[in-house]
Amino acid sequence: MVTEIFSEQLKWFTRQLIEMRVHEVDGFHTSIDFDPALITNSPTDFDTARKTPQWLVIHMLTEIKGVVLKIRPETNPEPSWTLSENGHVEISGYTTELLKMYFEKTFDESSCLFGEEQNHEGSTVLTYLGLPTEISFRGNELAVFRCLKRKFGKDTSFEELYEAIRNVRDFGQGRPNQREGVTKRQITAVQSAVNEVKEKLKMATGYTEFPEIIESVRGIGYKMII
Repeated sequence: MVTEIFSEQLKWFTRQLIEMRVHEVDGFHTSIDFDPALITNSPTDFDTARKTPQWLVIHMLTEIKGVVLKIRPETNPEPSWTLSENGHVEISGYTTELLKMYFEKTFDESSCLFGEEQNHEGSTVLTYLGLPTEISFRGNELAVFRCLKRKFGKDTSFEELYEAIRNVRDFGQGRPNQREGVTKRQITAVQSAVNEVKEKLKMATGYTEFPEIIESVRGIGYKMII
């Protein structure tokens, strides 16, 4: 039985593995070099006084593997791991696809690495890997971010994105919610807001370089993929 504490540990751990996958190299043939020391500094409650970090990592990998093989028993090769001489855990077969599938099925949440929460001043700030940043979102940026995240992994049209922006602009004015084709001016407004969101998402990762987070979908709009 997965306890609430263990569930939070699994959430944190799975997000870390997904982040490592998308930032580095995906695929079965390149292992994830995971340093168990990372869990000692995590915001999640790990009892390292009773269990070694390596044991905790392997315990979580075993749980994830068990669920993945129930969902997709034909997985080949099966996810596996080995301990290296430096104490790291070399993790193989846990691809981005399998990790996202596990996360969404287990926690009934989007596997998107980004989110939002309110800071102590009541402002909306971006979260990354479940942790709050000092990056704030408001207005068109927040509308576009929420729209892309709600349809995470799926194409989001210019019409949908502009509708999200217009709903923020017209909030409380009682204007009818009309679906219509977007003009060049409206597309420009969407593109501007998306570009601002892209830059803030990249800033939140802490990396100078990061794989594309929001893809441009030719003739349709955009898609958030990380």
